[in-house]
Amino acid sequence: MKKITLCISDIQKSVAFELTAMELRKIGIETEYILINCESGILKSFLIENSFKVHSFENNRLINSISLIWKVRKLLKKNGTDVIHCHLAQANWIGLWAAKLAGVPTRIYTRHSGEAFYLTKKEKYIDRIQNKLATKIISISENITDLLIKQKVNPAKITLIHHGFDLERFSHPNMDEVKRIRTQYNSNSASPTIGVIARWMEWKGIHTIIDAFKEVIKTHPTAKLLLFGATNNTEYSDKIKSQLKSVPSENLEIITFENNVFDLYQLFDIYVHVPVNKTCEA
Repeated sequence: MKKITLCISDIQKSVAFELTAMELRKIGIETEYILINCESGILKSFLIENSFKVHSFENNRLINSISLIWKVRKLLKKNGTDVIHCHLAQANWIGLWAAKLAGVPTRIYTRHSGEAFYLTKKEKYIDRIQNKLATKIISISENITDLLIKQKVNPAKITLIHHGFDLERFSHPNMDEVKRIRTQYNSNSASPTIGVIARWMEWKGIHTIIDAFKEVIKTHPTAKLLLFGATNNTEYSDKIKSQLKSVPSENLEIITFENNVFDLYQLFDIYVHVPVNKTCEA
């Protein structure tokens, strides 16, 4: 049986990776994990609790990754990895280079991101190298397929696989959890509730949602805006925080992270996602 290694970076919690690990095990495929910058995350705890083999590393910048690439290369050779599948920026760069140097025959990465809003020469260079290092690229949408072809990737190298969701679980919410979430994030039962789940990046379009919400509360003074995914350390965080100063506190809830994504959507009357253009979001 082929030895498969998944390399994942900068993920603290992911229902998708948890489900994938367990579903692969169900069909007799055991996977080994290399986690980068996931040290204190729920994903790492989940994998260890379910007896998956996990190797954990930290790396702050791609420019400082040479020593880690060699560590991962040594690990892949020792494990006799036949297939590596990488997810997200640090994992793609470190995992694909390490696998190439270790002679891993099948090197896959999933392209989760669209084209950067402000595309730099460095990002173009990184994309070009990763596309060459990979023997197969998983596209998560036709939008990503179009982007990869624009980047001159051979179409034969691209496989389109849409993200999978446990629709049954979404359809049958846990009412105790729904009650907990409503109490925690909308204790005054404000209505209508408008939900956003997005990091505070310019290309996510949150600034336009805030402007629109200011118009909403003129006609719906009890409306509430729930911003999940708030991030204080991005270049655009200060701009969003400045905008939010003019939103009354009783109409606003800012949340960094909620673990239970399945029942969270029951909180919203309206869910909004408005990336600023077609290509920046996958």
